[in-house]
Amino acid sequence: MELTAHWLTGHFRATPRTTPGERGMREAIDARLAWQERVLPGSGGYDFGPYDIHCADELLHDMGLPSRRAGNPLAEYLLPGGVAHRYAGLTRSRSAK
Repeated sequence: MELTAHWLTGHFRATPRTTPGERGMREAIDARLAWQERVLPGSGGYDFGPYDIHCADELLHDMGLPSRRAGNPLAEYLLPGGVAHRYAGLTRSRSAK
């Protein structure tokens, strides 16, 4: 939730990267749904569990920030994806950018 709030405040302050036009947005949605169908067949676009990490990466990328993954692929799928310490200091990171 906090990461999404950061993205939204950036959006309303016009600090994320340039928003694509309608065609670009539709292409991005189609690409995201295709990715999700490959990794989680039959999900119908519903995102949950370890797949939330990918969504977090997308939000960070939109804000021009690097991913904050644990570095251990096994841990990515076994540990909670929304642990608060992973996004600690996000305000400082955004300010420094």
